[in-house]
Amino acid sequence: MDFFNHRLRSAVRGVIAALAAVASSLLLSSCGVLGTTDAVPPTLAAEARPTSMLTAPATSTIHGGACIDPTLSTTRAFSSTEDQKLVAALRSWSPAPPPSANAVPPAAQPGAPGLSFILKDVDLNSYGSESPMTQVSIPPVESLKAMPGVDDVGFEVQRPQRKADARTFFGQATAAHTAAGTAAAKVAGFPLKSSYSSIAACLSGLAALGTPPLDRMILVSDLEDTDPKPTFTGNYRGAKILIVQAASGSAARTLALKAVFTRKLTNMGAEVTVLRPEDVTPLVYGTFLKTGKVS
Repeated sequence: MDFFNHRLRSAVRGVIAALAAVASSLLLSSCGVLGTTDAVPPTLAAEARPTSMLTAPATSTIHGGACIDPTLSTTRAFSSTEDQKLVAALRSWSPAPPPSANAVPPAAQPGAPGLSFILKDVDLNSYGSESPMTQVSIPPVESLKAMPGVDDVGFEVQRPQRKADARTFFGQATAAHTAAGTAAAKVAGFPLKSSYSSIAACLSGLAALGTPPLDRMILVSDLEDTDPKPTFTGNYRGAKILIVQAASGSAARTLALKAVFTRKLTNMGAEVTVLRPEDVTPLVYGTFLKTGKVS
């Protein structure tokens, strides 16, 4: 009987030792797997690091300019009305900021590109450096993504990031809105003096001033140039040009002038759009300056 009990205890001890060895092996294997970074779910690793909720505009700063022609061959109301439309477009360039950084709505907030803008007056010596001009600028505003919902992955990490980015957005939007108001006031105060019109020379002077070359150019005129054979100089390749043409004399004359200016500028690499003043609104000017299109 003692012999049998001894054999039984030995067998039990052997089984226990074997089980302990297997458990130890499994534990070491498990520790080895958990010790590798490959086993960390990538979504959990991403949630631990907040990402910016601000997005810069596709074009940081748009370089644009305009020549307004207070010509003797049209009524004074033509140039002053288009000037007022342009002023309104500048004033509304950037979205109005919220009342405070803490009042930024949870919805996504639009941004706006910056603007560097030159305005020249069409006169007898439009190309010359002494020709009247003014220059304004508006800083860009980054767009802000919406506040994540409580059920969104990473909500707890992104919520404080969104609040911090909202403060940045508020600062940018406030600076741009203030600059837009200043730019609009400066353009509104720019004197437009009726004179003979060197129209092509004004556009050429505008092109020469642009550093880098202007992306958008606006020409407000009846296109009755003092020079019977208007000549353009400068770099227009890739530029978008909007001509707001007042009717001149007859339909045939108006269309002939439109054809001359369009052909010459297109041959120099520009993309030209011609509109009548009654088809132009502040929104058209703003859209053109931002996108190069009128709608």
